[in-house]
Amino acid sequence: MEELETEIYFNLFFVLLSFVTVFPPHAFEFFGLTVETLFQSIIGPTATEKINFIRYHQKRILFTLAFYCLIPCTYFLFHLIYYGDKEVSGFWRFARSLCLFAVMFGFPMIYLHCVPNNWEKHNLSQKLSLFANTNGSYQDVASNISMEYRRSNILVIKMNITERLVATDNWIIKVSPLSLNFAHQSDTSLVLDKNETYKNPEDTSEIVQMLSIKVTSLRPEVKEFRIRINASEFENLQDRLSRPITISSDIQLHKTVMDRFIEVFKDQVSQNPTYATDLTADQCFACMISKPNVKIVKQCIDFDENSQPLEADRCCQNCYCRPMWCLDCLARWFASRQADDERDTWLQQKCSCPMCRSKFCVLDVCFLENEIS
Repeated sequence: MEELETEIYFNLFFVLLSFVTVFPPHAFEFFGLTVETLFQSIIGPTATEKINFIRYHQKRILFTLAFYCLIPCTYFLFHLIYYGDKEVSGFWRFARSLCLFAVMFGFPMIYLHCVPNNWEKHNLSQKLSLFANTNGSYQDVASNISMEYRRSNILVIKMNITERLVATDNWIIKVSPLSLNFAHQSDTSLVLDKNETYKNPEDTSEIVQMLSIKVTSLRPEVKEFRIRINASEFENLQDRLSRPITISSDIQLHKTVMDRFIEVFKDQVSQNPTYATDLTADQCFACMISKPNVKIVKQCIDFDENSQPLEADRCCQNCYCRPMWCLDCLARWFASRQADDERDTWLQQKCSCPMCRSKFCVLDVCFLENEIS
């Protein structure tokens, strides 16, 4: 009975170990216990992804598959060491032999099949070849993706523990542990046709809405795929894409507290005076997508609601920074500096400039001339 109980605990331990290996929690990522870091000497450091996006993921997928194959082998090995080879069935021995064969012969065969001829037989190479021009190769497509991924205006959304979405100027890429899905924006349709809502466990008054978007390429050989994102990321994704996302008639997007605050913040700023200047940055310092369209200029008076002078540390200050932020990002910054339990009074509060730390309120935020929308 005691031996049976020990084996149950042994099996449960390996089930848990397998789960956290395939779906690593944040603590594992923090301490570097992931496939990318464990095989870093072979795959290359994470920074390599910026240099050669496709080659990095070709290696990563190959060694992730190898690592997954090692999990059952490790189980059988420790089971053999701890319990020996007595009283095990023929099926058990067969499963153990199959796992050992997969590691000793299967993985080397896959490696030798994929790597020669510049990785042309790799699954990613086959997928990219569908986008190549008539006389081109997958390497031309891979080079184009790597070049776009190095730009500063890409959008990366972490969809869950193991998957993320990458949107560049022309590409939509879904990154998964064992595969990548590609779609070129020029010949792709995006349809938001499913959604799910949950109560936020950290804030029961807030509803979390998850959106499922079907990505379909007009190229018949390219398989469609789905991306699942938080509704709070939907607007960022829509702004980054060159094609519109079609929303099914039965889908209603729920606005988060942040979205509702940004709307009220925008409404107030639109009533403030405008500011004329030619000194603006090319892109918003925060999102790197929109153009800066607001400037912090002290407009408010230093009196409270009872017409009494404010103390010096409560007064707004002049900001001499050039316009570097778009209104949406500045509103998010403003909200992020407020207390969660004072949402009803956020608009009456003050915040510090993200650059020079000068104190300001919503009355001090001015649209740039010709930027009012």
